[in-house]
Amino acid sequence: MSPTQRTRKELSKQGIISQVVEYWNNFAERRIDLFGFIDILAIDSKNKQTIGIQCTSRTNHNARKQKILDSVLAKEWLMCGNKIEVWSWGKLKKSGWTLKKEEISI
Repeated sequence: MSPTQRTRKELSKQGIISQVVEYWNNFAERRIDLFGFIDILAIDSKNKQTIGIQCTSRTNHNARKQKILDSVLAKEWLMCGNKIEVWSWGKLKKSGWTLKKEEISI
């Protein structure tokens, strides 16, 4: 299961609506994120929040965070009252998959 699939499953457990907004560009042969940093768009009506989520493996967490910090569009996203989070997944030998969530502020 990919980090994106794990994230959507976790969001669903929390009652949060989500949609994958990244796509595969055949010509460039790479994935394209919404605004360059969002893989999943989540609507948390309980907390009245819109969250742009970057999903990744634990080993890539810091690189994804830095990509967001370097993004002019991420700053615009946050200025509109939205949230950005990096969700990274790592596997522990005995207890299975663990999630690290980090809210990004610029």
